[in-house]
Amino acid sequence: MILSRFKITFAVIVGALMVSSCGPLVQMFNVDVKVPAKHPLELSGKSIAVFSQIDGVNDSLLMVKLAAALSAEMERELTYKVGSIPAFNLHSDTSDIWDTGYIQSLSLKSNADILMVIKNLDIKQPVMSGSDRLPSGGNYASSYVLVPFTTLVDIYDGITADKLTSLFQSDTLLWEVLFRSDLKEAAITARIHKSLLEATKNIAENISGNFFDQWTTVQRYLYVYDNNKWHQAYNQAQKFNWDQAMQIWLAETGTSDRLMSACAAFNLAIACEMKSRRELALEWLQFAESCYQLKGIEEYKSILKK
Repeated sequence: MILSRFKITFAVIVGALMVSSCGPLVQMFNVDVKVPAKHPLELSGKSIAVFSQIDGVNDSLLMVKLAAALSAEMERELTYKVGSIPAFNLHSDTSDIWDTGYIQSLSLKSNADILMVIKNLDIKQPVMSGSDRLPSGGNYASSYVLVPFTTLVDIYDGITADKLTSLFQSDTLLWEVLFRSDLKEAAITARIHKSLLEATKNIAENISGNFFDQWTTVQRYLYVYDNNKWHQAYNQAQKFNWDQAMQIWLAETGTSDRLMSACAAFNLAIACEMKSRRELALEWLQFAESCYQLKGIEEYKSILKK
């Protein structure tokens, strides 16, 4: 996991972690975290084609829509020109055709190095969850409609015909719907099909997200004492100058104040994580524990060990 920049201005939290009037404050901050792809593949610069397998099991219109949506989403992720990743429909009643010769023939016909084949899109029966009459809404009510679904996508090397990875996903689509309170549930769920066609864009986004690194925002915090040295360290941390901040905290780990030493060691662990040195961060947390039992150390350890 690689940590990027500070995203939100630091905020001061005073309370549970302040142990005395001259004790440390806790400065909360957010950072963007790069989460590695679940199915990492070398796709950049490769020619790609998307195929949907149309058979008697899958809803053909949904499969066609999903293939087009996945094609567009892959173009967006790879910053390819619109239309550079074609989508094809394969009409077949069996999966036995996926041998080396057939895969290579698809690669030749589509002029693609990578074949992304949507083998299955299984949409379960819509289920309504609760129903509440709208206040001052006359004869109308609201409810949630849940639609569980599964997808199976196989990725092939078009040259060698090797299966690079297989992605199976199980998830649920959710809509909040407004309807006349006298409508029966069957009538309401029957109208979901049109929304399902639009939802293929969301499904495609979830599929493509597995092949690329993603960014998420997480919260961390630093301990800060009200003196010049700790303020200097904090200011350097705000600028992401971790080396300069670490020099100050390192000196503070040797103080006779065990709480201050623990806080300095904790901050050093944070800095090490920011510098992608997780093992060293865990060592500093161990040192912090030996000085003082700060709250949150065990939880932070578990985060670093993931």
